[in-house]
Amino acid sequence: MRAIRPTTSLLATMVIVGGISLLGMRPPARMEALAARIEPSAPAARPSSPGFPVRASLARLERVPLVRTGVGWVEPMTTVKVRARIDGEIVERLVQDGAVVAEGDVLFRVDDSEMRAIVARDEAALARDRAVHSRLNADLARATELRARHVATQMQVDQLTADTRAAAATVAAGEATLRASRIKLGYTVVRAPIAGRVGVVRSVRGDLVGPAEGPVAALLTVTSMSPLQVSFTLPERDLDALRAGMLHRDGGPKVTVVVGGDAPAATMGRLRFIDSSVDATTGTILVKALVPNEEGFLWPGQYARASVALDEGVETVVVPVSALEQDRKGTAVFVVRPDGSAERRSVEATEVGGGLAAIRSGLSAGERVVVEGQARLFEGAAVTIVGSEVASAGGADVP
Repeated sequence: MRAIRPTTSLLATMVIVGGISLLGMRPPARMEALAARIEPSAPAARPSSPGFPVRASLARLERVPLVRTGVGWVEPMTTVKVRARIDGEIVERLVQDGAVVAEGDVLFRVDDSEMRAIVARDEAALARDRAVHSRLNADLARATELRARHVATQMQVDQLTADTRAAAATVAAGEATLRASRIKLGYTVVRAPIAGRVGVVRSVRGDLVGPAEGPVAALLTVTSMSPLQVSFTLPERDLDALRAGMLHRDGGPKVTVVVGGDAPAATMGRLRFIDSSVDATTGTILVKALVPNEEGFLWPGQYARASVALDEGVETVVVPVSALEQDRKGTAVFVVRPDGSAERRSVEATEVGGGLAAIRSGLSAGERVVVEGQARLFEGAAVTIVGSEVASAGGADVP
């Protein structure tokens, strides 16, 4: 009997039926997992991102005076070139380069042997003249007595009177000559004419010196170091305020002088001089401030920045200078809103010194401004305050 081979269509039918039965027998848990793998998952909630970390300071009210600033230079009140007042040889040098001297200190000694001999000669001549004058006084007294007795003539009395007067004049001339010689003897000791600092000493022991003129004739230069004056210029529009300050404020308006360097130093002074005319070329006027310079911060010849307060000022909103931002739109600050977002606020600001800037408009006292970290901020950006402005900037602490 012949075997029957299953056809291809029969085999396909059996496979399909078996697969369907297997699917119907799959456990429910595995079916749910399969469904979950096929269906798209719901997006997970993202945590909110923290704001930009910044430092902030509170805007506050302060009395800000009207301040004008100019660049100038430091000048000594007195500079003296010391020269010898008599010809001679230096026998002793008592000063070194850069020494600080007081008025009257001995700087040099010049050979005085010749002047001492002249003084001795004049003293002897004066002694002789005084002796002659004394003898003539005695002769005149005797002649006057004899004239009273009609023994001497009137002519003799008149002659002795004239001789006595001439001798008195000779004595006076001798005294003047001796005084002049003694003065010249004093010139052999060269003293400091003022208190100050000595520059380069150009003469040493053995040099021949004298009262010659010219730049090389000076033995040295002494410059007064306290007080000093600072000369600078201001625009002519400030002339009225300058004049009012000189008239109505005791000692003149206050001036703050700052000199450069690795550690800029500031010192205070008073305005003491306003030039008599405005420079028509530059439209500025020269002014000078007197600075005590007791601490020695200033040095003659230095360039300095001088700020003069022209009035007592009014209550104005101030913030640290570091809060200001400059761009093509102008000056602005970033204000921290109560909700923690940043607001860019345009302001009119003027630097007033001490690390502070006066805000003329655009900001109110008590508002919180960003002083560090504003480079990454934009309008509406979320911020997180992590600290306060440093104390040297003058900002109030922000918790």
